[in-house]
Amino acid sequence: MEQNSIMKYVNVKNLVRLLIGLWMLTFFMPFVILETIIGDFSFNGYRLVTGISLYGYDTPGSPEYILLILPAVVSMIMWILLDVAKIEEKIVSIVTIVATALGFLFNLICRASISYSVGDTGYADVHFGVAFWFSLLLEIFIFVISLFILLKKVNAEVVLNGYNWKVFVNSLSSQPVQPGQSAQPVQPAQPVQPAQPVQPEQTQQTTCPNCQAPIQPEQKFCTSCGTKLA
Repeated sequence: MEQNSIMKYVNVKNLVRLLIGLWMLTFFMPFVILETIIGDFSFNGYRLVTGISLYGYDTPGSPEYILLILPAVVSMIMWILLDVAKIEEKIVSIVTIVATALGFLFNLICRASISYSVGDTGYADVHFGVAFWFSLLLEIFIFVISLFILLKKVNAEVVLNGYNWKVFVNSLSSQPVQPGQSAQPVQPAQPVQPAQPVQPEQTQQTTCPNCQAPIQPEQKFCTSCGTKLA
């Protein structure tokens, strides 16, 4: 009962927007920390894109690090358009799921790239700051919530359209039943009626009008008395 009352006041859409906003803020938090003999230096995603100044040398930025924030920006735009442009919630959820999965992958790729580059120099040790770990955690949360919203939306459409999942499972091994229709029972075969025996044709017999002897209809003369028959 308490859980239902809490969920009543929780707007899932606003919760997702809040998490995406925090995800975007991680771009400006310390992402990588370099430990050198003269001190520690931390760099966020913005500085990785615009450039780094270290030991008096200016290192040009790498535009590919914009991928650390790009999936979050795309996700936020979709959730804003959900209310502004009335985009379907199912489409917004799918885009967010893909974006968070790509963002998670980009974080891991950036970590591997930075570790490899710094390791070649030999003058510093590299560690990853709060932005890296916090963004991974947020991406997982947003992915799970968006997936839950998508499954809930799909399930609602399935119930609305009257689909029966038991019928669907049974259709894997038999002929599927169309939605909204029940299977028609098989009518039993009608018993075959036995053939009626053919009655032999009755032969009509008459008698001779003179001697009363039996005669056949096709006879012209009586065989007993010779009387001519009409």
